[in-house]
Amino acid sequence: MKMIDVNGQSCSVSVKPSDYPIKGENSRSIFQKEIGEKLQERYPHDIILEEFNIPNSRLYIDFFLPNRKLVIEVDGSQHDKYSGYFHGNKLTSRKFARQIDNDYIKEQWTQINQFKMIRIRPDKPILDF
Repeated sequence: MKMIDVNGQSCSVSVKPSDYPIKGENSRSIFQKEIGEKLQERYPHDIILEEFNIPNSRLYIDFFLPNRKLVIEVDGSQHDKYSGYFHGNKLTSRKFARQIDNDYIKEQWTQINQFKMIRIRPDKPILDF
C-alpha cells in the first residue's frame, strides 16, 4: 500500500495480516484486546492489523483497517494525564511530554495519508467505528 511516512516521503508498505496479526490474549492491555475483538465482530471480512508500524518511525498504531483507511488508537489514561507507572519520576522524566508528542505525530501522519483516526478511551462510550 502506498502512503506517506512521517518525513513526508512516499513509500510502499506491506499490509499483510500475517505481518501484523491480531494479538488476542497477547495484546498490550485487556482493553486493547476487547477492542480488537469488537473490530473483528464489526468487520469480519476486513483486514485488521494490530500494532501497525508507522513507516520510518518507531511509532505504531494500535489497529489499522487499510481498506477503510481507518486508524484506531486505544488510549489509556496515560494519554491525558501524568502517570508514575507509565512515565516515571515526575521531576526527571520527559516520558509524558514524549507521549503527547507521539500522539501528535500519529494524528499528523493520519491526516497526511487521509486516514480517519478514532481514539477510544475506557472512560468514554464507543458509539461507532
